[in-house]
Amino acid sequence: MPRVLLVADFGELKKADRLSRDQDVRAAWMTFFEHWREETTMAAIDHPPIREALSRIRQLSADEEARRLAFVRERALHERRQALRRDALL
Repeated sequence: MPRVLLVADFGELKKADRLSRDQDVRAAWMTFFEHWREETTMAAIDHPPIREALSRIRQLSADEEARRLAFVRERALHERRQALRRDALL
């Protein structure tokens, strides 16, 4: 029966563990960007920076003046893009 020699590089094991956690965090952020309005989906995410971002979005959404300013800002950006396109065609 052949003998198998197992060699462990603990540095690589730590790296693999970090990469796994990085992928989990990346997946959590993707879930946040795609499903931030879904309470049940977001309740399953426990990554503190994502919880903070969700909390901040909720605060801003509850603030009528902040929503109005965001709308005005988005409209101004849209109008600016339209003007640049129109000028480029002339």
